[in-house]
Amino acid sequence: MQSSQTTISAADAHYQAGTKYFSQKDFRAAMAEFRSLLAIAPDHVGGTFQIGRVFLETFWTKEAVEWFRHAAQLKPDTPQIWQGWAEAVALGGDREDRRTFLSELKRSEIDKNLRKQLEDRFGSHRKASRPQLGGVAPRQISQLARSLRSGDYKKAEAEAAKVLRAAPRSAAAAFILGDAQARQNKDTEAQASFRRAIKLDPRYAEAYGALGQLLYNQRALTGAMETLRPAVILAPDMVPAVVGLGKALADLGHNHAAARLFERATRLDPKNSSIFVELGNTHMRLNS
Repeated sequence: MQSSQTTISAADAHYQAGTKYFSQKDFRAAMAEFRSLLAIAPDHVGGTFQIGRVFLETFWTKEAVEWFRHAAQLKPDTPQIWQGWAEAVALGGDREDRRTFLSELKRSEIDKNLRKQLEDRFGSHRKASRPQLGGVAPRQISQLARSLRSGDYKKAEAEAAKVLRAAPRSAAAAFILGDAQARQNKDTEAQASFRRAIKLDPRYAEAYGALGQLLYNQRALTGAMETLRPAVILAPDMVPAVVGLGKALADLGHNHAAARLFERATRLDPKNSSIFVELGNTHMRLNS
C-alpha cells in the first residue's frame, strides 16, 4: 500500500510531465499523464483543470465544459478555472451549459470585476463588443460608420485614417479603417489595421472576427481558426464569427466542434440557408 507521501510524489511527477507535454502541444501525452494523476488522486484540482484545457485546445469543447465545471466545484475561488469554463461554454456549450455556468458564477468567490466581465460575455456583450474609442467622440465613430455604409470605401478609408492620426489609441477607428481597406481588397493594409485594433483593445471581438475572415479567405486556415476563436470566446453569439470559426474548424477536420457552432448559428439566424448547408455538410462528414 502506497504511503501518502509516495502518492503525492507520484501525482506531482505526473502533473509536471503533463504540463511539459502540454507546453509542447503533445496533447495526447499530456492527457495520458493527467489521467494517470487522477487515477491516484481523483480530486486533484490541477489535474482536473488541465484535462479541461487539453479538451479545450483540441476542440472537444463539450467535454471541456464538464471538466472545468468539476474543477470549479473543487476550487471555486480560482479565476483561471472560471475563465477556462467560460471559454469552453462560449466555444461549444449549449443554452443549458450557459444557464449552469451563470448560475454557478453568481455564487462564485472570484473577483467581482471578473465575474461581471464573464456575465456580460453571455449577456450584454454576447453579440457585439464595446470597443475602446480612444478619445474619439461616439458621434464621430458613428459618422465613420455611415461613410462606410454609403459604399464610398475610399472616402471612408481617408476619413478613418485622419481620425486615427488625431487619436492613435482609438481601436474603433482602426477597425473602421481596416474594414474600409478590406472592402477595397487591400488585404495587407486591412490586416495591419485589424491587428492594430486588437492590440489597442484585446477584447475587441469584431476585430478578431474581421481579421480571421481575411485569413480564411486566403486559406490560412490555422491562422483563421486561431484568430476567430477569441472572437467567439468574447462574443459567443456574433453570427459571422461563429460561422467563420465553424468553417475553419470543419476545413481542419474538427467536425464535432464545427457542428456545435453551426447549430448555434442556425438558432441565431434561422433564415440564413447557407448556415444550414454548412451544418448538413458537417453532419455528412461526421456520419461518413
